Amino acid sequence: AVQPQIDWRRGYPKRYPGSGRYLVLLPLIVSDPKIMMGKPVIAGTRITVELLLDKLAAGEPTEQILRAHPHLPEGSIPAALTYAAAVIRNELIVPLERRSA
Repeated sequence: AVQPQIDWRRGYPKRYPGSGRYLVLLPLIVSDPKIMMGKPVIAGTRITVELLLDKLAAGEPTEQILRAHPHLPEGSIPAALTYAAAVIRNELIVPLERRSA
């Protein structure tokens, strides 16, 4: 089996050698242009990180999410939260000058 290259300090995508699939920070979170238009998903599913974050933000308990999606691998919800934190941590903010009218 091909081992993915992971850069845990940086968090930016690394390719699985010889494929079009990307590893996006964690082994449980992948982005593949052929799955959900490349949005980050839980590996082996079509469940997006965005969906899990929306459910958590709406106050849905973790247990309810897991009952609704019993095929989620163990650790999927913490992985989605870790991914979201890394994206924000690595976000580049460019301040814009205000111009008067």
